[in-house]
Amino acid sequence: MTVSQSEREAPLEFKLTGLPGAVNYTLIRVFILPIVAVVLLGVASCEPSIDVTFENKTEASLLLFVNGNSPEELEPLSIHTFTILTDDRNRIAIKITTEPGEVLLNEVLTEEKLEQRGRRIVIGN
Repeated sequence: MTVSQSEREAPLEFKLTGLPGAVNYTLIRVFILPIVAVVLLGVASCEPSIDVTFENKTEASLLLFVNGNSPEELEPLSIHTFTILTDDRNRIAIKITTEPGEVLLNEVLTEEKLEQRGRRIVIGN
């Protein structure tokens, strides 16, 4: 009995057909699932933020403290816009002082109050 060429190759075709499934499963398990997990965690931990413009109309440098973080300098007669993360109640703690430490503004503002102010805080005349 003679075995034809096509009958000898049949097992090879079966093995090759099974190989992409194994490769695809490994690809999904090793690469795609971790990427999906990272993306989902990133979306879930996404914190709300708001853009707020600060205008220093004074002739002195001011220090801006947002949510208790390190200060940002507001140069004299300048305008700066910052993207600020809000807390879980959509609030922002804002403190503005002179360089010697005199407090000019110390407020906790909600996103709604910032919207009413046009997302703008003006210090000075």
